[in-house]
Amino acid sequence: PIFTLNLEGFFCCMMVVGEEHLLTGTRPSNDPSNVADSSVQLWHLPWSQRARPGLHFSPAAQNAVMVPQCDLLSFTVSLDNRHLICGCRTKVVIMQMPTASEADAPAVLRVVPLFGGEAATAMLSFGQSYARYAVGTSAGSVCLEDTSHCFYPGSQINALQVSADGLEIYSGSSNGRICRMFVADMTVGGSCYSQPGNIPTNNVLSLVLQGRDRIASSSTNGILAVWNLNLTVFTNQEPLLVFHTSNNHMRMVISRDQTYYYTSGTAGEIQAYSVDSRPTAVRRMKQSRICQ
Repeated sequence: PIFTLNLEGFFCCMMVVGEEHLLTGTRPSNDPSNVADSSVQLWHLPWSQRARPGLHFSPAAQNAVMVPQCDLLSFTVSLDNRHLICGCRTKVVIMQMPTASEADAPAVLRVVPLFGGEAATAMLSFGQSYARYAVGTSAGSVCLEDTSHCFYPGSQINALQVSADGLEIYSGSSNGRICRMFVADMTVGGSCYSQPGNIPTNNVLSLVLQGRDRIASSSTNGILAVWNLNLTVFTNQEPLLVFHTSNNHMRMVISRDQTYYYTSGTAGEIQAYSVDSRPTAVRRMKQSRICQ
């Protein structure tokens, strides 16, 4: 590996911020009854130097946010990179985003309790205001920031994605459902698809949007499925593509150029799959000027 991060506590989640920063979240305990302060750490990673031969990164920890009385399960960052939105076991905590130059501890701006002590298992930010976010809970609801506009895909929500125009939200649940919701009216649900396999092994762990008309899902049973969003639930019972692997508890992301899906899981390795199931060389050849 180019670098290794040594984290204290129990790992929760991570995400890239900007071009050269990474956020990692940890909590001090895996015991739900032991509610203490969790930590979100900001790291500087000089990606612009990655082409140098023999480079070994030394990540610099620039600042940390202590999230008070939060059993951290998820987090996201507002699109303007000004606010950190933390999903805890019974609430959502909104804080100022840490920066490398700030010496003072970031302030808590808002705390939003969740109904019935639900846990915020997935977070999603959209729009330019810190107040625009969606939260997925352990009880199977997906709600907007005021928690009064919700849709109920059921079971625990593990993953959330938003369309490029910010009008639709997609959720992945532990009951194998992938659901589409409309931000304008969360009470009116759209299509829901079923991840291949049987409950509980088709537990959806990751979602990735590919352009405007496809979404990919990965699940506990090691299946990566790709769906056509232009078709309704009645005509789209089967995914466009299905990759069967031995990589159980599969997590998945898509490359920035949307060429590959990268997966990880219990196989202990990172695997790459072409998004259109054709080798890159064949795709480039068919797109070349001489073939056109």
